[in-house]
Amino acid sequence: GIPQGSYFFLAYGLAMVLVSAFAGRLSDRWGRVKVIAPGMLGVAVALAALSQVNHLTSYLLLALVYGLFYGAAKVNLDAFFIDAVPLEGRGSAVSLEYAIYDLGIGLGSWGLGAVADQAGYSGMFLVMAGLVVAGLTTFVVLYRRNGRAS
Repeated sequence: GIPQGSYFFLAYGLAMVLVSAFAGRLSDRWGRVKVIAPGMLGVAVALAALSQVNHLTSYLLLALVYGLFYGAAKVNLDAFFIDAVPLEGRGSAVSLEYAIYDLGIGLGSWGLGAVADQAGYSGMFLVMAGLVVAGLTTFVVLYRRNGRAS
């Protein structure tokens, strides 16, 4: 019932841009995982909270929160991925990463659109939060299993 969807993306985008450089410096100092994990958890919480919003002010505040956490997680997931690839394969690896990312946007739009048709936007945001938690869980399990330094 909140008609100003474009304002959401403006707030989200501004927050994401503002946090990117800061989050990169944090992960250089503390390690990638110590920024990625809270970032992904914050994304999940923001998405779950968005499922309950019915006022423009709350919607925009959550867009900012979502953008901050998403920006921190995305920048550092990219860095984590690049760190794991030998120097001579980084161009190919980054190309593959972004192709998969773009494919995920396309398939996610289609799949989550179907969820929104059936369960509304509240249900869609909850499904998205669950997917982020599943991704975070997978990331942490694989990180611990492989014992990779961040």
